[in-house]
Amino acid sequence: MKTAYIYTIVQRWAFIAAVVLLIVMNFLSTSIPFGGNTVAEVSATFHTLITPASYAFSIWGLIYLTLLVFAVFQLNKGKNTRFFRLVFPYFLINVLSNVLWLIAFQHELLGLSVFIMLITLGSLIVIFSYFYRLRNALSTTHRYFFQVPFSLYFGWISIATIVNISAFLYSLQLPVFNNSPELFSIIMLILGATLGLYILFAKKDYIYTFVIVWAYVAIWIQHADVPAIMNTAKFAAIALIAAIAIQFIADRIKVAQYRSTASS
Repeated sequence: MKTAYIYTIVQRWAFIAAVVLLIVMNFLSTSIPFGGNTVAEVSATFHTLITPASYAFSIWGLIYLTLLVFAVFQLNKGKNTRFFRLVFPYFLINVLSNVLWLIAFQHELLGLSVFIMLITLGSLIVIFSYFYRLRNALSTTHRYFFQVPFSLYFGWISIATIVNISAFLYSLQLPVFNNSPELFSIIMLILGATLGLYILFAKKDYIYTFVIVWAYVAIWIQHADVPAIMNTAKFAAIALIAAIAIQFIADRIKVAQYRSTASS
C-alpha cells in the first residue's frame, strides 16, 4: 500500500516535470533554435495553402497555461488515481515526441517530423479514448480541469498534423501535389472539418471543435488572396460554428427533459 502511494506521488510530480519540460523546450526552440531555424522559419520555407496566420499559434500559450493548472490540480492524491495512472505513460510519450518533433522539424527533416507528429497525435488519441470512456466516473471538477487543456492540445495537434503532412508532401515536389495545390489543400481542409464534426457529435467535445474553428479562421485570413482556399476555410468555419450551436441546443433540451422527468 505504501509502495503504491509513493509510486502515485512520484507519477504526479513527474507529470509536472513533464509539463515544465514541454514548455521549456518549446521556449528554447524559439530563442535558441535547435537546427538554426525556428519552427516559424521552417514553416515559411515549406509554406502550404493551409498554414494558418501566425497569430493562430498564440494558442500554445493557452495550452501551456491550462496544462500547468491541471498539473498542479492533479497533485491532490484523492483525484481519480485510476484515470491518472492510465493516461500518465501516454502523456510522457506525448511530451517526448513533442520535443523530438521540434528537433526534427527545425533540422528540416520533414519526413521524420511527420512520423513523430503521428506519435504525438496517437498518444493524445489514446489519452482521450480513456477520458471519453471514463469521464462519467470522474468528478465534475476533475473532468473540466482535464478536458480544457487536453481538448485544446488535441485539437491543435490535429491541425498541426494535417499541416505537417501537407508541408512534407509539398517538399517532395511530386506533380500530383504541386500541380493541384488548391485541390489537395481543400481535401485536407475537408478532412479537418470532418474530424471536428465527428468529435463534436460523437464525443460532445465543444473545445476540440472550437480549436478547429480557430485554425480555419486563421487560414481564411492568411489565404484571402486564394479564393478557393479562403472560401473553403470560411464555409467550414461557419458550418462548424453552426454545428456547435445545434449540438449545444440539443444538449440543453436533453438536460431540460431529464430534469423535468426526474422532478415529476
